[in-house]
Amino acid sequence: MNSRDTAIPTAASQNAPAITLKQVALLQRRREKLQEATQELESLLAGRNTALAQLGAETAAEQRALAERLAQAYACNEAIDRLKEQGLFARYQQLPLNEAPLPAAPESAIALPFFYCAVRLASGTPWYAGTVEDVAQLAASAQSRAANPRALLLDELCDTTDYLAEGVPRPDDFFAMMDDVYQVLAGTPIADAIPPHLREMVASPYQQALDEAAWAGLPLMSPQQLDEAVASGQLDADLVQQNRTAFEAQWNQLLDEAQRRSSWETDAMTAAEQESQRQHRRIAGQLEAWRDSFSDADEFCQQYLNLREEVFEGEGYPDNFANLASRAAETLLAQEGLSQLARKDAVDEAIYLLGKIKSRLTARACHE
Repeated sequence: MNSRDTAIPTAASQNAPAITLKQVALLQRRREKLQEATQELESLLAGRNTALAQLGAETAAEQRALAERLAQAYACNEAIDRLKEQGLFARYQQLPLNEAPLPAAPESAIALPFFYCAVRLASGTPWYAGTVEDVAQLAASAQSRAANPRALLLDELCDTTDYLAEGVPRPDDFFAMMDDVYQVLAGTPIADAIPPHLREMVASPYQQALDEAAWAGLPLMSPQQLDEAVASGQLDADLVQQNRTAFEAQWNQLLDEAQRRSSWETDAMTAAEQESQRQHRRIAGQLEAWRDSFSDADEFCQQYLNLREEVFEGEGYPDNFANLASRAAETLLAQEGLSQLARKDAVDEAIYLLGKIKSRLTARACHE
């Protein structure tokens, strides 16, 4: 007999109330809300909810100056870590920040173009709140996406969707937003700026993806696309014929459905298409107005290209980039008197209140 068949239920399992699928789903949502609340508390104490404009970053020149200060603070924090690793921090810890011998580390080369792009993206585009927190979140996104450069390049080469024109901004993804904004400002997709040797770096997995799609007969391709694929040697002729047959069958099915469609369905589809066109025109007008108001667009695009060169051909993002970027922002906020982390009493009070909450929850758990 299987031991599980004779297992005796524990008291906890016997007395545990039944839990529904909805309650299980709520556990995840409540955990997310708790994480959001704790992150907001940390951001408040650190001052990361401070508007970039409050740091004097309203014009393009001021935003560049702020990016330079953030890059300097980044280099300082990086050098402090190095001094600690070398056991030399105690020797210099009482020196003012501007007098301490803190040489910039090689990885700091990526800091200035990133902060320039992030500050201008958060301050000069309508998709962000324009706070220091935006810059910190963009740093985390940049490090995460750049961890797999091949996948990033593959997305840029294969995904031709104009997301901003479609009204679908992607503010949580640093590279996605930079690519989209670059396309609006430069008038060309970022894929056009990818040099041949980087294209070759992803050519093998890209070709493999094409081969797998061809083998599966998916996605359906138009006759013209099929002819081009055969001419370039990307697809086998037999598979092409199978794909062509499937395409024609689907097309004939669509024609049959269109002929059977009632007049009110046709009118509704026409109205929806007209509304979609009007929405696209509105979005295009808004993007055009924003583009015309965005100063120093050429420098912005060049700084992004500089950043990409560091990411794909230089040292890339260090593993602790997001942490250093947040610390750089917090250093600058402390210098401006805008961070409560610089006040021991404020931090002690926050820790005390959190401890009270912990004690109450612990006591409640013991009595249930």
